[in-house]
Amino acid sequence: MQKITLLFTFLITLALSTVVIVFFDQERTTVSAMPKELYQVYLAGEKIGVIESKEKLVDYINKKQDEIKNKYKVDYVYPPKNLNIQKYISYKDKVLTEEEVYNLIKEESPFTVKGYVIKLKGDEEKVINVIDKDLFTNAVTKSIQAFVSKEEYEDFKESNQKEITSTGKIIEDLYISEEITIKQDFISTDEFIFTDGNLLDKYLLFGTVENQDKYIVQAGDTIEQISFNHKLGAEEFLVVNPEFKNSNSLLYPGQEVSVGLISPIFDIVVEEHVVEDQSIKFETETTYDPTMVYGTTKVTQEGVDGVERVILKRQTTNGAITNVQIDRGSSYVLKDPVKKIIVKGTKSISGGTVTVSSDGNWYWPTNTPYVITSRYGYRWGKFHEAIDISGTGYGSPIYAASDGVVAKTAYDKTCGNNIVLQHANNYYTLYCHLSKIYVKPGQSVQGGKIVAAMGNSGYTVGTTGTHLHYALFIGGMPYSAGSKSANPSLLYR
Repeated sequence: MQKITLLFTFLITLALSTVVIVFFDQERTTVSAMPKELYQVYLAGEKIGVIESKEKLVDYINKKQDEIKNKYKVDYVYPPKNLNIQKYISYKDKVLTEEEVYNLIKEESPFTVKGYVIKLKGDEEKVINVIDKDLFTNAVTKSIQAFVSKEEYEDFKESNQKEITSTGKIIEDLYISEEITIKQDFISTDEFIFTDGNLLDKYLLFGTVENQDKYIVQAGDTIEQISFNHKLGAEEFLVVNPEFKNSNSLLYPGQEVSVGLISPIFDIVVEEHVVEDQSIKFETETTYDPTMVYGTTKVTQEGVDGVERVILKRQTTNGAITNVQIDRGSSYVLKDPVKKIIVKGTKSISGGTVTVSSDGNWYWPTNTPYVITSRYGYRWGKFHEAIDISGTGYGSPIYAASDGVVAKTAYDKTCGNNIVLQHANNYYTLYCHLSKIYVKPGQSVQGGKIVAAMGNSGYTVGTTGTHLHYALFIGGMPYSAGSKSANPSLLYR
């Protein structure tokens, strides 16, 4: 009886198993008695299907991307960044082919290539994508050599700079002020990716990959004239045309030069120890002789400039001087200047003497030695209507350039504390960024007398911090109708 019962139980179990198998077979769906390892594919968070092999899909994508491989000169192309392939276990699912998944994603998201993402963190973050990391490091080196010669840069890197024996300079530090991070990553092909070194060189220096303006040299052209006509400083012209050593280099008709405006995407800072000889301008002393007829002049002693050896620390950013500190304790005079003496007649033809109100001398407005950190002319694409004088120190005296009257004392956001002096012949001098003002409007001042102290008030960002912005205007008050700016350096030739 027990054997019959066991047999009956076995037959019933077998019959039920057969029913189950027939039931699922009628659904015509893949059935597995054991769970199967598959891969769920998501695009931008949305499910798009199931595949059997992640590797086969990745390989299929790579095989279909010859155009991308040729464009970026790479051997492998990868799936889009927003494609997520997750392994999971399933008993039953519709499985897509690699081609079916590829067709679903190829128009929706860009594929990727392996490269390097470079981030520059300064006032704002900038991102550069490159295939080859060496492409970026080589471009950085070329950017540095736009402001420092190749020989100077190599000597600095190798700690092989020559000791200064008389005059010269050595680089004490050289760096990029922005924080730079380099990370290998998958880069979407809809982003700009640098593959050409020359194009990256241009971008780092000019801030754009657009072609820069060119100019064909004409007969009689000079570097200073071409620079001025294209809103460039001569120093900027030399940066974009490194084949010229200085602004006196010769040009020839038909020669093509670049007149692009530089706008580096990062700041290259160079800190130097400098020993240089500066000229000490001779003073002019005027005496008067009542026995000589008025209007006649006689030079009794010619003036000769002196020479001072100046030791200083200088910082430049992208070629522009941004800080100067003169070591006055170590600087010394090599040759004293010789004063020029002029004798002017005061005898009137009709008898008596003529009163002379002023000798018309022009005095340098700061202490010496000093450094002119920015000249009169174009600077960074804008016209700089002054010269910037630095190196004499915060609070150092500012002198009246000539006899005159204080036309204005004021403060504004750009010029800071400032003074305007009116002189003979409708000349006006402007002194900006002062720390203190010692005169009042309407007050008469004598040339060479202290009127203020040097400072850094107002807008001095991107220039030299503590410095004097010294300007000359002819024909009226600065920036008024009928008034024109002129180069104040011409007063001292």
